[in-house]
Amino acid sequence: MAITLAVVLVLSTVGVASAITTGLIYACVNNSSGTIKIVNATTQCANNEIQLVWNAEGVAGPTGATGATGATGATGATGATGATGATGATGATGTTGPTGATGATGATGATGATGATGATGATGPQGPAGGTPVAAPPSPYNLPEGQSFELEFAGVPEGVRLSSFAGCFDKELGVEYQDCYFTTPRLSQPVLDWLNDTVQGTNLRRNLNVVIVNFTGSVVSHIEITNGFLSDFSVTDFDASSLLSGSLSFVVVPDSLQRLPGGSAGTANTAPLIRRNAFALEVAGTSLLATAGVGGIHLSVPKIAAPNGALPRHRFVPGAPQYDGLQIELTGTGSNAATADAQYLDTWAAAVAQGQIDLRDAHLSLLSPTLSVVGVMHFTNLTPLSALEPFPSGNRRSITLQEEQFVFVP
Repeated sequence: MAITLAVVLVLSTVGVASAITTGLIYACVNNSSGTIKIVNATTQCANNEIQLVWNAEGVAGPTGATGATGATGATGATGATGATGATGATGATGTTGPTGATGATGATGATGATGATGATGATGPQGPAGGTPVAAPPSPYNLPEGQSFELEFAGVPEGVRLSSFAGCFDKELGVEYQDCYFTTPRLSQPVLDWLNDTVQGTNLRRNLNVVIVNFTGSVVSHIEITNGFLSDFSVTDFDASSLLSGSLSFVVVPDSLQRLPGGSAGTANTAPLIRRNAFALEVAGTSLLATAGVGGIHLSVPKIAAPNGALPRHRFVPGAPQYDGLQIELTGTGSNAATADAQYLDTWAAAVAQGQIDLRDAHLSLLSPTLSVVGVMHFTNLTPLSALEPFPSGNRRSITLQEEQFVFVP
């Protein structure tokens, strides 16, 4: 006999939950109405009901055939920008990569603002003592008519006629002597020898006598200078247009002075006179025929204070000679010699300006009225300090040269 069931599902939350939990579904089916009531696994069905149990999940069916690919849908509209997400946590530090190639040099940046002035540094150690500053020379002495000064060197029979003499006295009694200032118009050999010794650094000191001689040749009085050294030496500037006589000027620092009466004079001085307009200049074998003037022939020797023990008297020793720049003046224009000499000096100065080391020696010949050579000065290792003036000033163009030293040669 066929029984048709009208299935009415009565779902209960408890039964479904039980089925989900156990994997089985329990139900009570009313025999009369066919109503199905989902129950728990522990529920007892009524007498007019039967219990049914089935799996919550059925056995998987076979895989269905792949459906045909659907047509591409139209591109959707761009969605609105989403809100910025929260910052992610910092990742772990990666391993150091290989050094990259050196980049091209960047453009120079703008100059930064001047920084604040730094604090004053600590005071440095005291430097070595320098030479005594050169004081202005005292006024030369004036002698009565018929009297003159002569300078005598110990062991030299010929005296040196002086055109000027100053200083040479105890300017601070028992403490310090005034230096002795001399000028002579003649190329006296004892003076030239002393200059050369000073330049070479040998036999620096001399014993001298300054004597006053009257018209009869008798000595009125004299000053004895012991163990003096040269602290200054200069030659008058040479000028082709001058009619004046030239001179040698020098300063002596005495170790001691003593003024004595009388004495005997040396023999007459026969050394040649210096003439400012009689000279000839040669540089590295090239005669500069347009030379109109030579000046700045001067050296100074610092006076350095020496220990004097318990004595109050100041003592000095000579320092190393220092030389002024040698100045050469050329006739401005108007001759082939002026053009050639200017080109010679311009080329020399230009080479030095480009960094070349170009040292040259020079000879300055001092001439007599008959143009015979009476003395020669030798200048060592000259180099331009300035260019030759491009245009004449007073019809002359000048250049300044640095020198290592100068001496008189036989």
